[in-house]
Amino acid sequence: MSVKQHIRNLAGESLVYGLSGIITRFISVFLFPLFTRALTPHDYGSISMLNSIYFVVNIITILGLDSATFRWYYNTDNEHQRRQSLATWFVTELGMSMMFAMVCFAFNDSLELFFLNEVSGHHYFFFMGSSLVLNVIPSLAANYFRIRRKPVSSVSYSLFTSVVNITANIILVIYLKQGVKGILLAQVISTTAGSIAGLLSFGKWLIPSNANFDLLKQMLKYGIPLMPAGLSATVTVLITNFLIQKYTSTAEVGFYQVATTISSGLALFTAAFAQAWSPFSLSIMEHKDSDSIYTMAFRLYFIIYTSLALLLSLFAREVILVLATPVYLPSAFITGILTFSSFFGSLTVIAFTGLSIKKRTSGYALVSVIGSFTTVLVLFFTVPIFGKTGAALCIMLSQLIVPVYLFYSSHKVHPIAFSFRFGILIVAVSFIIFLIGTEVEFQSELLTIGFKSALVIIFLITLSITNKGLAARFYGAIKRALNY
Repeated sequence: MSVKQHIRNLAGESLVYGLSGIITRFISVFLFPLFTRALTPHDYGSISMLNSIYFVVNIITILGLDSATFRWYYNTDNEHQRRQSLATWFVTELGMSMMFAMVCFAFNDSLELFFLNEVSGHHYFFFMGSSLVLNVIPSLAANYFRIRRKPVSSVSYSLFTSVVNITANIILVIYLKQGVKGILLAQVISTTAGSIAGLLSFGKWLIPSNANFDLLKQMLKYGIPLMPAGLSATVTVLITNFLIQKYTSTAEVGFYQVATTISSGLALFTAAFAQAWSPFSLSIMEHKDSDSIYTMAFRLYFIIYTSLALLLSLFAREVILVLATPVYLPSAFITGILTFSSFFGSLTVIAFTGLSIKKRTSGYALVSVIGSFTTVLVLFFTVPIFGKTGAALCIMLSQLIVPVYLFYSSHKVHPIAFSFRFGILIVAVSFIIFLIGTEVEFQSELLTIGFKSALVIIFLITLSITNKGLAARFYGAIKRALNY
């Protein structure tokens, strides 16, 4: 197969796999307005707490074997040995999940009292434990289809489980008014459907007798060191929710979760850039204009994404009124803070450029863990005093730790003349505008919207005047580089 054909296949598969991510995001977008109308802030807080616990436990049960399976699968062309790697992962995760499930079954009331400050009587942790076990095959399915280079099957599987999940949620939560219990039961139903579909699709790869203990030891040695990076983020979310719940109320956790969901809208745009930037930046690194292109990209990135962050932050109140109900308006201000937090976190992909060029990636995982650890420490001081607002501010500032470190480290090994003063200035100005826009409120809703719109327009006009011709110069430089 020619290099051109390999590239064409990669592009095609990337597009199809991208659809899988869009489907997952669509579930959240589709269910969000339904949940906010069917659930109270207290219910929303409870499901947020339960989900954050579930994500942490799920990472622990996998033990990094998802990444290890990829490595061992391509380590051989022998079909039996390839099946061994997948079967070993399956048996191990199934055993770990069953162990955690038994804890959930045995101590449901105690766990509810500790994490939710109440005993619901609906056996929330029983459903969670069931989902952990039933989700083993669906978690393997996503990786199986990728390993076997079956992108269409992967998307079809994701679409099937998504439709089941949405349907179950609509019936149980919207029509039958089952609340949090309905959401958890819908998850059990969708993972059950996913397990059945997975067994029919690749059950012969999951024969327990194919599992190999000696292989497991090798795979764990590879996979476990990869866990801290994933755990650091999910544990931070769990502790954030836990502290808000302990020092304020479960309803405040619900407000915080709504703000997190809305602010994640910015990630739809930053994620698209992140996927394109890494291969592009490396493809032109030998070109004489590469550093100039990196610099202009940095400037354009700040212009575009701070504008989007300002727009979402400034109109968070209006977005909540459209997608949710007025009862969730306490989420508006922290939505703005978390939106800027999302922007700061997205800077990592640009900050990593110099280190990626020089192949110096060893410190990334360590600084991620240190950043999360620092965040958790600060949360213990800010949440008791400032509640959910303190948590949001802490998360926003902590999101700066990793990109600042990466920019500093990158500059040491491969100096790029990024316009840091410009970046700091534009972020500061946009954040001040956000603060002004949220504090000034008129009796007329239209007048308030008009005032916010005027602030955004002035901001955009100023940027367009001060950066006239930047986009054209950037396009010209890219064109020359790609023809290089």
